[in-house]
Amino acid sequence: METIATFRQAMAQIMKGRMAFHGVKQAETAEAIGISQSQLSKILRADRPIDLETFEAFCAFLGDDAASLVAQGQALTDARKNDPADGTDAALASADDDSMAPDMSGWSADEQAAYAASHMDQFDIAAKKGDLEREQEAFEEQP
Repeated sequence: METIATFRQAMAQIMKGRMAFHGVKQAETAEAIGISQSQLSKILRADRPIDLETFEAFCAFLGDDAASLVAQGQALTDARKNDPADGTDAALASADDDSMAPDMSGWSADEQAAYAASHMDQFDIAAKKGDLEREQEAFEEQP
């Protein structure tokens, strides 16, 4: 059961990340996929499982590949099983101290995408900081 809950949490984080990437709000997404905003909110908090039909509608609405998102969710779940410190209770990195950011050299693109999707709140913190010079430097240092 623990693995199912971890996978549900991973998928919720990935879905939130995809919505943020596409710039859509919960209300807009919920309406487009045919569920209430309350139901979507519970799915995005990992309090409720998402059924296949709703997940396919979510992916179609955002133009995402369902199999790719599931693979990212599985990769994130596997990473959490292998590294409990990377779980949902892990401390957040701050915009001023990036020492908590992992070295992603050697990670596959899917692993990097899964990490980014599961840590969108950390990226939001850096973006909200408003330090454009630091953001530009961080962008230039990416592989």
